[in-house]
Amino acid sequence: MSVSQQTCEVELMLGGYAYTVSEDEAKPREQRDNVTLEMHLLDDGGYPIEPIVIEAGGVRLIRAVYRTPLSEEPLPAGGTLYDLLNAALQGAERNWRLTVHAVLQRNAATAIESRKLSFRDIHATQADARFGQAALRRETTDGLRRLLKARDTELSEVRAELSTTRTSLAGAEERVGELIAALREQQSSAAESGRVAVQSETVTEVHGDGATSPPESGV
Repeated sequence: MSVSQQTCEVELMLGGYAYTVSEDEAKPREQRDNVTLEMHLLDDGGYPIEPIVIEAGGVRLIRAVYRTPLSEEPLPAGGTLYDLLNAALQGAERNWRLTVHAVLQRNAATAIESRKLSFRDIHATQADARFGQAALRRETTDGLRRLLKARDTELSEVRAELSTTRTSLAGAEERVGELIAALREQQSSAAESGRVAVQSETVTEVHGDGATSPPESGV
């Protein structure tokens, strides 16, 4: 199979789930429906993945990232998506499921769904808001560093290519200058040769009485 679409979906089965926005708030909020998140598949450098080809029995790891921090995604009932997921991680009684779009050998477009996974299977420290936000900041910072490093590498390659192009252009300009100088010298030599040829063909006519006529020039 192959995976060429750069997104996947995560379905959070949290319809009817109660959560609190903060520790100081006693009244819980209720999430009315399940939540489906479109995630972007990225490589280790933070770029959209290239098409993945997986042979039979093969295993490939994928990295899926949401478009914004969960703490910046508001919910209709109040609070943010981070509040809801943090409560779901702590409760650990609900499930979620991943859907990846793939191309099979005999099917041009197939949605492959994982089995239902429990929030209980996720590492417990991710349920702590302090650890979760710290991990989010670290991951964001690391991703930005990788992105900047990749951009610096690309910029260095462009600079090297530009330097090579400038060197080649300078060499070409020098050769053009030499050709122009040689052409001018050749034209000057040809003009000088023409003047000598004209002078060599000048004749003087001598009359019987000894007088001479003015010289005539002929080419």
